[in-house]
Amino acid sequence: MDEDKKVLPEKYYHTYYHDLLAFIESKYQHLLSTAEKKFIVEFKKLDTDSQCLYLRLQNRKGKFFRFSKFSYPEISDIRKSLQILIKKGFSTVVDLEIYEEIAHVLNLYNRGELVELAQFFEIPKAGFSKLKKLELVNFLLKQIPLEELIACFQDDPVIVQKYAEEAQMIQFLYFGTTNLDMSQFVIRDLGNMRFEAINEELLSAGFETRKEAEDKLMLSLAYKFLREVRQEGDGEDFYNLISCWLENTPEISLAAQPLYDRLVLRSARFLEQQRLFDEALQIYEYTNKAPSRERRIRILHKRGEVEAALNLCNVIMDCPENADEKYFAKDFLTKLEGKKFIKSTRRFQKQSDTITISSSWQYQVEMGVLDYYMTEKKMQGFFSENFLWRALFGLFFWDIIFDEAATGFHNPFQRSPDDLFTSDFLIGRKEAIEEKLSLLKNKKQLFEQLTNTYNEKYGMASPVISWFEDLLPMLQIFISKVDTMALREVLISMCENLRDNSRGFPDLFIWDANTYLFVEVKSPNDTLSAQQLHWLELFNEVGINAQLMNVQWK
Repeated sequence: MDEDKKVLPEKYYHTYYHDLLAFIESKYQHLLSTAEKKFIVEFKKLDTDSQCLYLRLQNRKGKFFRFSKFSYPEISDIRKSLQILIKKGFSTVVDLEIYEEIAHVLNLYNRGELVELAQFFEIPKAGFSKLKKLELVNFLLKQIPLEELIACFQDDPVIVQKYAEEAQMIQFLYFGTTNLDMSQFVIRDLGNMRFEAINEELLSAGFETRKEAEDKLMLSLAYKFLREVRQEGDGEDFYNLISCWLENTPEISLAAQPLYDRLVLRSARFLEQQRLFDEALQIYEYTNKAPSRERRIRILHKRGEVEAALNLCNVIMDCPENADEKYFAKDFLTKLEGKKFIKSTRRFQKQSDTITISSSWQYQVEMGVLDYYMTEKKMQGFFSENFLWRALFGLFFWDIIFDEAATGFHNPFQRSPDDLFTSDFLIGRKEAIEEKLSLLKNKKQLFEQLTNTYNEKYGMASPVISWFEDLLPMLQIFISKVDTMALREVLISMCENLRDNSRGFPDLFIWDANTYLFVEVKSPNDTLSAQQLHWLELFNEVGINAQLMNVQWK
């Protein structure tokens, strides 16, 4: 056994949960419902082993659990703890009241056990021998009276967690998402991931109102449910479901709007893929978040509603959300006006230089172009793409990103503040960002700051940095070559919209003693994206040497 391997205390999860409850009571007391407050009070009255058993139930997947499958050595008398949970209303055993969900209970058993159940009730084997598990479950439900079926669970009780909704909301308030759970504590304490040290006293509540929390939790659960429905593949049924749901969903709070937009976009795109274009158009109209307007224009044009498509194109041109919208609207307006049409990205690519390299590089095109510059042009280089610029952004703005006082952090396990990938990041932290950008006037001072941050924070969870040993030397070369005022313009653009503007950067960074060049590589079958064009044009505007290089094979 590795002597350095960390071992957690026997009841580590019990300690973690009490830490979570203390945080909730200090930050969210005003948002808790009466039932949630009661849950916390009554939970604390339980003895430690009973609390542990309840937490074990809470951390298992599903609603029903077979008691015989419980094996928790740290709980001294698990049956006694279960009886306490039942007596105190934290758990119950299945009874006739769960008749609507009895199929879920039977699904806890494997096929062999279900066959034994059928044999116990002397059901002829010929009636079920070839049935798959799900078919066998449905078959047994028709053959066995519910009362007799429930009685079979007496020797091996099936347990139901109570206070499930209250416990779910409390955990959701803490993490702010259904995508994180109590395992974050384990990851932190085992050292599998280092987190930036956050002063918990400065953490703010992630929700200002109860409605914000309820809206976001409701949308999180709806998103997962609708994803399961889409997997069944029936477009018309899905449309009936999502349209009815959207029509009857009350106004969503601002905090939950991003999740609402994603739900709408994913639902509408699925309907498009099912070729239900009229239905997709109706769903897209519930949001203006990209790419909703682009998709609506395309559908409107297919339907012959040219004027409506033209009007929406003009709306985008007035205020495009990102590069994809900007170039799409520009190109589509040209198309609608009947002019000779070639996409902006295609035009730029056709006007760019082309080199010829060996076809042996066809599965490593960027490597082939790097080899070309190193052998033919006697230059040095490395792959840069997104990681170089994201690392510069992350290291340069580290203290601003992880500033607890800026109210963007709500629990110790956040990788980033909740405004980082929105326009609010620049708006809310403009003064601090402007002050930080003044460091760009002095390259020596800039690199000292990057070096100190790199050495101090190496390996910590970051929303933008991919850590590796050669990252710092690469940044040093890059910064030594590029004008810092040009870097300023790129960093500001990233601050404005990090979600879109942290991707699409050129593939290679090439340099020699006299010059440098960012190179976007395109093989014969590859096309330029709108985001890549955005950076190539912006680099040209601010004085950063960059070009697109087309490749053809010998």
